[in-house]
Amino acid sequence: MTRDLHRITVVGSFEEATLPSELSTFYSDGTFINRQYKKPMEMDAYSLYLGLKALERRESRDFSVERKALVNAVIGRMTTCNGFWAHGLWGDAEIHMRFTAASLRLLGEAWNDGLLTDPSVIVSTLKKHLSYRAEIECGTWFLHDSLEMVNACRQHPLKPFPNSVWGSSHLNCLVLNTHVDTLSTAIYLLQRLELSALDRRYFHDLVQSGLKALSYVLSQRMTRNARLFAGADAKSRSVLFSLFALPDWQITTICRKVFYKLYFSARQRVQIYFPLFVFPDGYIGRDIGLRINHLEYHYVNASDLAKLMIQLKESPQFYDQELFERCGVVVDNAIDYAVRSTYRWYLLSSMSNAARAILVCEAILARLSTMACGTAPVHWIQAYCRIRRSLPPTPALIGYDPFVVSTGLLQRPLTDGWDYGALRNGRCFAVNYQEDRLFLDCDERACLCP
Repeated sequence: MTRDLHRITVVGSFEEATLPSELSTFYSDGTFINRQYKKPMEMDAYSLYLGLKALERRESRDFSVERKALVNAVIGRMTTCNGFWAHGLWGDAEIHMRFTAASLRLLGEAWNDGLLTDPSVIVSTLKKHLSYRAEIECGTWFLHDSLEMVNACRQHPLKPFPNSVWGSSHLNCLVLNTHVDTLSTAIYLLQRLELSALDRRYFHDLVQSGLKALSYVLSQRMTRNARLFAGADAKSRSVLFSLFALPDWQITTICRKVFYKLYFSARQRVQIYFPLFVFPDGYIGRDIGLRINHLEYHYVNASDLAKLMIQLKESPQFYDQELFERCGVVVDNAIDYAVRSTYRWYLLSSMSNAARAILVCEAILARLSTMACGTAPVHWIQAYCRIRRSLPPTPALIGYDPFVVSTGLLQRPLTDGWDYGALRNGRCFAVNYQEDRLFLDCDERACLCP
């Protein structure tokens, strides 16, 4: 009987799962699914693949059979969907690009691991993924889902406010985190695929145009142009997040819901006229135009931008010093906002019913990988440890994730109370999350590490 090795947070559905015993619960008739909604979910498959690799390295075990099964499930469903994945999360066959990006990264891992024999499938599906895009005034914008395409066959179920921000189509909700995730995925794969000169130029030009759009929407000029809206929004958000610090009495819960519904309904209308992602107080908005506002996407954006910085630094052909430095400022301020402002009360409250807050820990490790020297601020370390005391680690925190930590790991078994490994820049780290302590550049043989 196989021994359970570790409980992890699965990035995607952000459920907890014990590996390897619970792998079968993610399958339904050979399709990999979100266990809660019973819908296809390749993000979970990718995360579990990385989790198995992390455990292999830590525990000297072989889970290649289980990893191959994940690859087969993802490729098999792609075949049944006429060559590209569809999800129907909103009741139809719409495609979610965050899911397809995870599928592409999983296939890239499988190719590197010898579990995929034909890399051409990665090239063809990457082309398909990047075809879900829109040209705006400042470059190319990669879409959140197929219903944002101008030729979409049905109305978007979230009924976004029509907007023409930066010359976009009325259907483009300008979702920041998906745009960034697509850029990171493409840059990562282009470093590892053998391509014809024509294909390489095609992909290169698209990514450069996407980076140009990102640089534009993150610029300080955009923040200055919307400073009145940004100031009012900061005060309103501060009040909203403060409500999460109060006891969860029924009246408090009602107040939060009423405030949320009334304010954000008005906020989204105003934001169409004052488009802004990066707010002066450090908050990062998710989109322009959607009628809902998922507050957790503040730190999702921070995590995605921190990972993109790693990809930019590791890929000279796409590295842009100005964009890189701007992303660094945005990520630093975003982490500060998440753990020092009133937003922290929302963050702590959210951990009682979801595990997405674990991405704050990933964001901190990813950002440390692109810092020239020094260590993390004390409040970052305290936040990391407080989250880890409540939530299981992601594969990155166990020790393997090509977007967050290095594959050159300290070869030690997992130890309760510690996270340790190597950052993407090669610096060793050890976090004692029971004692709020972080060690960088620690010697494997030293007593600082477990």
